[in-house]
Amino acid sequence: MISFMMNLEKRVIEVKLKEGQKVYYLIGGFVESGHVIDLEKKPYGYIFRLDSYGGCEGQYTIDESQIGISVFLTEEEAKSHMHEQNRSFPAYC
Repeated sequence: MISFMMNLEKRVIEVKLKEGQKVYYLIGGFVESGHVIDLEKKPYGYIFRLDSYGGCEGQYTIDESQIGISVFLTEEEAKSHMHEQNRSFPAYC
């Protein structure tokens, strides 16, 4: 399991992600779910992919900064943000 700290909206949140963990994300104004894959530590933080989110060229790489913005640890949290602008991932290739 990998733990990291991030600053989001002027508050510090501890987030724990692990390979295979189910998360929820916003896409085109809807809530979808997927599992964390390819979790990788980089010099600037963590990146990961979701098994259910990609485009014509394959799975998209997501930066840890998207947690709490477009990717959420609970479905309830994702639903509470689904109507806010600029939170969804694009729904096209």
